[in-house]
Amino acid sequence: MNNFSTAAIALAFVTTSVMSSNLFASTARETNLNLPGIKHADLFGTDVSLNSTMTVIGAPGRSYPDFESGTAFIFDMKGNYVKNLRANDSYSVSNFGEAIAINDQHIVVGAPMTEDHMSFPGAVYVFDTQGIQKRKLTASDKDSHAQFGAAVDLYNNHVIVGSPFKEVNDETWAGAAYIYDVNTGQQKFRITADDYNETDHFGNAVAISSNTALIGAYSHEHRGDDSGAAYLFDMQTGKQEKLIPTDNLEDDQFGYSVALSEEYALIGAPGADINDEDDAGSVYVYDHQGTFINKLIADDGDFIDHFGYSVAISGDTAIIGAYFDDNEFLFQHGSAYLFDIPSGKQIRKIVSKDESASFFGRAVDIHGENFVIGSTNSSADDTIFSSYLYTVPEPTSLALLSLSSLVLLTRKRH
Repeated sequence: MNNFSTAAIALAFVTTSVMSSNLFASTARETNLNLPGIKHADLFGTDVSLNSTMTVIGAPGRSYPDFESGTAFIFDMKGNYVKNLRANDSYSVSNFGEAIAINDQHIVVGAPMTEDHMSFPGAVYVFDTQGIQKRKLTASDKDSHAQFGAAVDLYNNHVIVGSPFKEVNDETWAGAAYIYDVNTGQQKFRITADDYNETDHFGNAVAISSNTALIGAYSHEHRGDDSGAAYLFDMQTGKQEKLIPTDNLEDDQFGYSVALSEEYALIGAPGADINDEDDAGSVYVYDHQGTFINKLIADDGDFIDHFGYSVAISGDTAIIGAYFDDNEFLFQHGSAYLFDIPSGKQIRKIVSKDESASFFGRAVDIHGENFVIGSTNSSADDTIFSSYLYTVPEPTSLALLSLSSLVLLTRKRH
C-alpha cells in the first residue's frame, strides 16, 4: 500500500486504552523525542509498523551511503529512539523502508528498487527485534523493475511480499506475491491472480494472518479502469477467492490497501464515490471465506478525502487513513478514523492540530493499545525540525511528530 511521496513524512504515535465504546477514555502523559538531521527528501514515515514494545518507521528516501538507499528507525514505547536499521549491502539497496512489518520476533523491511545483477528487481530484509539482520529475501523468478518488496506483512513465521510490477506470462505489470518462512528464508508460495491481466498491480498491498493471505490489485479492470479487486489465498488448499464489492465502479481502486486479522479482512477503496462525493473513499469488511460483512464510511466523508488510502486492524478495531481530508486548518490536511468493525460504527475521528502538517493518515498501524499514524509536515526549513505536541479533545489525545520527532502519548488506566 506504499506509494512514493515527494514530501517528507511526519508521524503521530498514540498509546491508549482500547475498550469498545469507552475507547480512549483516560488521561494522557506526553513524551517528546527529536531526531536531528531528518530532511524532506528522506520520506520519513512512508510506512510504519509496531508491536507491543516498539515501533519502526521507514525513511526510504534517506541517502546512506548512496542516494535514496533508505533507512528504518526503531523507537521504544516511551518514544525513545533506539537505533537505525540498514541493509548490510547498502551500496546496492534502494528505497529500503518503503514497506515495513513487525511482530514479536522479526522486523521485515522492503527495498523495492534494490539492484541484483539486473535493474531493480527489489529485495526484502529480515531482522530480529534487536535490529540484527538475519537474511535477505528475493523472488525465485526475479526480473527487472518488479518492485519486489513494495508491500510486506508478517504473521508468526510467515512473511508475505508484494511485487506489483512483476511481469506474468508476458502480461506487463500483472503483479505477484510471495510467501516465505521468515526463519529459513524458504519460499513457500508464489501467487498470481487466476485471472491476471497487464497493469493489474496484483501485490500492491498484502496482508497475512493464520493460514490466509490477502492481496490487493487496485488497477484490475473487472468493472472499468482501476475499479480494482482483492484476492484471498488459502495457504492450506492453495485456493483463491476473488473479492469485488457489488457497488464497485471504475476508478474505485478497491484493493489499494488491505489488512487482515484472524477474523476480518479490510480492503480500502480510496477512489470510491460516496453520496455523489468523488473519491471520498470507503473500506469493505469480509471474513476469511470472502463473505461480505459491512462497508465502512466516514461520517463526514467529502470530495477527494481518499478514506481507505491506508488501513490497519487489531481485534475489533480498525484505523483508516483519509490523507486528503480537508479541515479547519489546511486544505488536504488529512485525518484518520477509528471504527468498531462488527457494528461498522465510527468511534472517533483523529485530526492533527499542527497547521503545518498535511496528508495526515498517509500510513497507519494499530496493535492492541497502540496506534501510529504517518503524515507529511510542510516545514519551511529543510534542515531544522522541531518536535510538536498536539492533543485532540477528550476522550482521546493525539501527539504529532514533525519530520524529526516522535511523540508518544501514554494513557493511564484508572
